[in-house]
Amino acid sequence: MRNRGYGRLLSKRFGFLNPPTFVTSVSRGAAITFSRIRLNWAGRVLDDVPAEDCYAFHVNFLRQASYSISRKARTAERFFLDEGDSTMLNYNDISTATLHSPLDTVRLYVPRLTIQDFVREEFGSGEVRLKPPQQVMRDPILTILAPALVHF
Repeated sequence: MRNRGYGRLLSKRFGFLNPPTFVTSVSRGAAITFSRIRLNWAGRVLDDVPAEDCYAFHVNFLRQASYSISRKARTAERFFLDEGDSTMLNYNDISTATLHSPLDTVRLYVPRLTIQDFVREEFGSGEVRLKPPQQVMRDPILTILAPALVHF
């Protein structure tokens, strides 16, 4: 497992206790990280989530989990997840996260510039922006990949 301080960064930003983190990259892009996050913090509010030009994909390992995300200039959205469900978050516009249940997830963190560099190298196109779905999803690739990473 390569960490290079990314687990400490999560700890500093959100108060997570240095979660196990695997670090990789695509081509010359910025680091892509996979972190195992387990929290028993039902009712905890994470204020002032730092804005970042990145996306985070979370795969839930609990039978049921719930959290809310407040985005700039919009009302809070509440997510209800079953085991294996995923969410995609754009960290450009998140201001607050509220955990309504414990959390057990693998978080895939991908800077937007990494995606943009990869698309430019492979397809020659320019600007890339992903639009997160408005609901919980069940992505077959993340559903298989996340459990394989829980033991790193």
